[in-house]
Amino acid sequence: MNADPTAVVSSKANVGEYAYVGAYSVVEPGANIGEGTRIGALSLVSSGVSLGERCEIGPGSILMLGLVAEDHVVMGPGVTVVGKVTIRKGARIGARVVLVGPPVDPDRMALIIKAGADVEASLVVTEDSAVGLDLQEEEE
Repeated sequence: MNADPTAVVSSKANVGEYAYVGAYSVVEPGANIGEGTRIGALSLVSSGVSLGERCEIGPGSILMLGLVAEDHVVMGPGVTVVGKVTIRKGARIGARVVLVGPPVDPDRMALIIKAGADVEASLVVTEDSAVGLDLQEEEE
């Protein structure tokens, strides 16, 4: 892992080889960051967040407990993710998007962003406002 000297990366975070954490970013204990993933400056990766391999997280992003992002996910600057959200492989999330999933609870289904989906910039997506977007419900 490579991190800017101003970044704070917990020794209890699992950070893959060749990952990069940008200036003034924070990676909390219990976060999982895949190999080759890049986290932009001024970002927060909370405890319990899981980022796959070779993801790109834009600067100023806030990723909270409950996020699972599969491999090759791209998030623009200023993305906020709160609650139980799964972003499938290769999806692209535009700048300043806010994704709000249900509370983190094993009995609740996650808000799912489909593999390869494009979510336009500046949208707010909740479990109740997914109509018209390239989203799908989690299959069990």
